[in-house]
Amino acid sequence: MAAASSSPTRTEDTLAGQSAVFKDGDGEPIVGFCLWCGNDFYSIDEMNTHNADGMLACIGFQEMMKDGDSNDLQSIFEVLSITSVEGC
Repeated sequence: MAAASSSPTRTEDTLAGQSAVFKDGDGEPIVGFCLWCGNDFYSIDEMNTHNADGMLACIGFQEMMKDGDSNDLQSIFEVLSITSVEGC
């Protein structure tokens, strides 16, 4: 996807038992990516840490919320059939 994240070493141990459907720009398997900041995730734990506590670790998401663009976020949730999100 976009910029590589500061992930743990990309080894088979990191991905053991985890499905790798996506690949990063170098062709390495990833378990997910962030649409807000462009980070690729090489483990479920890394992705969960990024998404924890209202995505506090995501600079792109926090900037969007700070700029008051929550209407854009609500539009995305509506497309995904999520009816309400606290704070939006």
